[in-house]
Amino acid sequence: EVVQPFDVAGGCHLAHFPIRSGWQAALKVVQHETQRAAGGYGGGGTHYGLHYARLIHDPARFLAEPELYLCGEVAEPAAYWGAAVRHAATTEADPQRLTRGLLGLVRRLADSHERWRSQAERTVHRSALRRTLSRLWRWLGLPARGNRFAFRPAAEPDSRTPEQLRGDVRVLKSEVADGVLSAVVRVSNTGAAKWRTSTGDGQVNIGAQAMTPDGRVSVTDWHRAGLPADLSPGDAVDIPLTCPLPADPGTALGIDLVAEGVTWFGCRVPAVTPPEVPSTS
Repeated sequence: EVVQPFDVAGGCHLAHFPIRSGWQAALKVVQHETQRAAGGYGGGGTHYGLHYARLIHDPARFLAEPELYLCGEVAEPAAYWGAAVRHAATTEADPQRLTRGLLGLVRRLADSHERWRSQAERTVHRSALRRTLSRLWRWLGLPARGNRFAFRPAAEPDSRTPEQLRGDVRVLKSEVADGVLSAVVRVSNTGAAKWRTSTGDGQVNIGAQAMTPDGRVSVTDWHRAGLPADLSPGDAVDIPLTCPLPADPGTALGIDLVAEGVTWFGCRVPAVTPPEVPSTS
């Protein structure tokens, strides 16, 4: 079936250009991936994470070859029905637009962090006051039931407490093509703490680490993939993982779990082993 263009009026057609230049693609990728990570949007928009890793790994190539942005994203592109574009959306130079956009993004994130910090500080002060009044209430021997200062039951342990974190990782399926690893990873919560997926300390993610041929970790934070939902002790979930491979053919990839701001689980399993490395056995 041939998809006809959307005729706006009098032969004027509306077309969407996902990428106009490497600079525009870089701004688009950084804005979307940073906002996704800061907002805790689960596993949505994972292709931005792939391009973000490519941009960090080789920014010069990303800017020089903008067509890489469409690599693996458009399987059957529609035919272009229009003529050459005569009126650009903006006359601003690409480097200037990228700089202005990134500075605006940094400022918005800083303002958001300040609001969060102020709210957290007020919450800590209120919690300290409640604990002090509750202890005074008990010391006076007054009945705890029915008063607002009584101690609350202990909260369910979660992934902010490293002592109770245990996990298992298994790579069920993996395939390497065009410098990208596509895998299905099964993660199991074998500990006593609930795994959090909300943004902040204790958020549990799948973490890919680049490794040297002798098994040492060379890049700890190579790639991240989020969980679809909180995971209770005893539960497991299969997660699709798309991860760019390091440019060095002698580098391997390992898959581990990490509670952000708390600790790595230390249950790393190999995902990609370089065939060039000889066996040491």
